[in-house]
Amino acid sequence: MNSTFYDPAFWSRVQFGFTVTYHYLFPQLTMGLAWFLVYWKWRALRTGDEKYNQAVRFWAKIFHIPPDFVGDGAPRRVRAAHTLMSR
Repeated sequence: MNSTFYDPAFWSRVQFGFTVTYHYLFPQLTMGLAWFLVYWKWRALRTGDEKYNQAVRFWAKIFHIPPDFVGDGAPRRVRAAHTLMSR
């Protein structure tokens, strides 16, 4: 009954392997793919083509970016706070 599936050290190493893998891959993917959002938003503003805005919205959902930051560049909360403070 001496199996590696019952060994806590084995499962600790498996868990550590998954943790290291995700902590290595995801930050680099996120930083690298974020430039595509910038490019597509620039193209949407430059050409007025709706397909680029759709691409930005789609990838922003995957990145879990709130819609406030995908609009015209200024988050609504910041604009609302600025409006309240300027009264």
